[in-house]
Amino acid sequence: MSIERTRIYFAFLVVGLATVSGAACSPSLPERASVASPPINRPTAVLPLDTPSPAPRPTPTPIPAEEKSPISALSPTSSPENSPQPALAYNDAPLPDGLRITYITQDTLYLWEGGQTFQLLTLPDISHPSLSTDGQWIVFQQYQPEGSPPCCAFEVWAIRSDGSDLHRLLSLADPDALAVNDHLNFLDQIAWVPGRHELVFSTQHEIDGPPGILPTLDLYLLDITGQVSPLVEPGRGGWYFVPAPTGRYAVLVHGSRISRVDLQSGEYISLLEFNPVGTGTDFPFLPSVVWDPDGRFVMTWIPPENLYRYDYNDEPVQLWRLFMSGTAEQIYRRPAFQPTTFNLSPDLRYLLYLDHGCVDGMGMLHVRDLTTGEEQPRYCVAGLPRWAADSRHFFFRNGNIWQIGNVLDTSTQAAGILDPKQMRWIDGRHFLLNLRGRGTCTLTVATLQGVIAEIVSAETEDCPDVGFSLPEQ
Repeated sequence: MSIERTRIYFAFLVVGLATVSGAACSPSLPERASVASPPINRPTAVLPLDTPSPAPRPTPTPIPAEEKSPISALSPTSSPENSPQPALAYNDAPLPDGLRITYITQDTLYLWEGGQTFQLLTLPDISHPSLSTDGQWIVFQQYQPEGSPPCCAFEVWAIRSDGSDLHRLLSLADPDALAVNDHLNFLDQIAWVPGRHELVFSTQHEIDGPPGILPTLDLYLLDITGQVSPLVEPGRGGWYFVPAPTGRYAVLVHGSRISRVDLQSGEYISLLEFNPVGTGTDFPFLPSVVWDPDGRFVMTWIPPENLYRYDYNDEPVQLWRLFMSGTAEQIYRRPAFQPTTFNLSPDLRYLLYLDHGCVDGMGMLHVRDLTTGEEQPRYCVAGLPRWAADSRHFFFRNGNIWQIGNVLDTSTQAAGILDPKQMRWIDGRHFLLNLRGRGTCTLTVATLQGVIAEIVSAETEDCPDVGFSLPEQ
């Protein structure tokens, strides 16, 4: 079961990674192949509580050329029926070199590259295409309607980006064969290892009663031939994992532990242990982790264990830097603004947090520069903003309207038709955006200044399911 489906069952699971899982036909599978822990870091009150009080303030199908007129921003228009329609503002910026996009619509897998679209295959019930980082392989999933239970009946398939060498990587029976007990095992999360033709996946098993499905906390390596190798001992994985951008490590997040595994040697280290944060539900609070772009460390924030209880009394949320060597340092802490905490920019320089000072359940947004220690209050917002990939802009809601703010000053601008929930960042400037109109869905490549290219339009019920690759420059 993919991480997206896991979110249905686990309300507190937060993940920013791309996932795939899959299934169908039945070519023969290749034979499967078949693998410890230093001192633990625990959150402690090692820093004085810093509470700043700032002064208020196959047959190529060429894509039709589009007539482009530079417009400074994307903006909405209204139809006669008062139904919002996308107004395509175009930007003449170049596309990223080497960009490949794969998408599925109407049960057909396509590859887009250099302005041309190639149809690769048509199979029923396929979804979640994902390109390897070098763009040579596509992994996708196929639903098996006869599988049990319906939530998890998916198998994993691979095909070269030239449309050759279609083969199955994982059948429905393969995760079940990896179980160490009598539970029925299913695929949970799966993702490419950056820079390699290998994937990492985890499993979950069916249990009686709510929630019915739980992670087994196992982790495996899957190569492009279908060879499976265990990465950690059973139960040593996490409720979710995040591979390093370099492909060397994966960080595993549990309700009371953050650990890492070396994807080359299999070495396992616990990086940080903490008291579980009570949520009043059967599910744990799971910390978010953000990778250093060079893969040297992750940063995470741990709220106080009583954050969601009535006895919470401004105990601090702690910001940590966890190095892959096993060392850890606490770099900042402050009282948590219930129920939200921190949000780090992708380059790990800026920290957004909310504090008191507003009405109607809103929080005062603060921007802190972790390099200089300087911070400024901005404006009242209903929830923590979402970062743009450039680490300088962020999106926040003003009523029902998305606004764009920035770390340099208090100026804002309307986001127009840009919805950060529909944006998938390609690099620090470009993103994929599905523009939804009346009955249509248009996949585009865009920047904050406008659309660069339209990839495909489809009916809303067949909105493209998308993956991409961009070689390192």
